[in-house]
Amino acid sequence: MRPNSRPRPSPDPHANSAASLPKSRAELATGETVELAKPLRRLAARMVDSVILGVLCWGAWSSLPFVLAVFIPPSPTAPIGLVILVFLAVLLVATVLSIGYETAATAWRGQTVGKRMLRIKVISVPQGSVPRLTKSLLRAALTSPLLPIPLFVASFLTPFAVSLTYLPLVTVLIYLSVAWDREYRGWHDQAAGTLVVNKQ
Repeated sequence: MRPNSRPRPSPDPHANSAASLPKSRAELATGETVELAKPLRRLAARMVDSVILGVLCWGAWSSLPFVLAVFIPPSPTAPIGLVILVFLAVLLVATVLSIGYETAATAWRGQTVGKRMLRIKVISVPQGSVPRLTKSLLRAALTSPLLPIPLFVASFLTPFAVSLTYLPLVTVLIYLSVAWDREYRGWHDQAAGTLVVNKQ
């Protein structure tokens, strides 16, 4: 050994471990590796949940005639503005049901009914725990298929009509963003700090 030479530090075994992992896996802060849920599997789980949400929302939609009968007396000259407000109110209830279902199920066990059937789970990164209520709410709101609808309708009644009319397109892009990310994390996952994995 030369007089002024210093010993080289031993290489860190965990360095660049994320880069060496296969695309189907990710590493958490605990050192545990998890298997990522593929986009098609997530889509299948979403379709199952959509059926459940469809039943819940059908109940809200089916109540519309009764709500109209209560607030608007039968008359050919019923104010169209009141009809629109009641329609938006029922649509808002359906949206709340959609977001509430997703939020409660994710914050409770990290799984909706569809995800449980497909054996996938939402976890919080980098710890790998079940997402907190705030994260679950943010994630559900960004992916709710119903949220852009009342905002889209309301956009014609506000000065921000031009900007709000693009919300349905944003929702589609959020869903598509899962496909081009290395860890299949869509924009909603990145915003909420979550990851969807196969349940072991």
